[in-house]
Amino acid sequence: MSLEVSTVHKHLDTEIKVFGLAAQDLLFILLCAMSLNYLLSGIPMAEIIIFGVPSILSIALYFGKKGKPKGYLFDLIRFYLTDGFYSGAEHHEFKKEYITNGSTSK
Repeated sequence: MSLEVSTVHKHLDTEIKVFGLAAQDLLFILLCAMSLNYLLSGIPMAEIIIFGVPSILSIALYFGKKGKPKGYLFDLIRFYLTDGFYSGAEHHEFKKEYITNGSTSK
């Protein structure tokens, strides 16, 4: 019985990037441009805003996310929008104290 050999491609886990931006970031920028075009299409000098804001956003994302892990933008937004206690442990021993009418309860 002979051993079957097949080729294994390297870098299967690499992220797809277009112009140095991840697919999620590019979709976020295009969604921003689309919504600005819809909202500001009738006013004078709208082209500057419609093309300027997404280009500034793409430059900020390109340099701001350099060296950050995958999904950093959505995790950052979720962190600031949700209220709660975040712990790396599965069971944490910290308990919140709630203050109601001058008295504390656990």
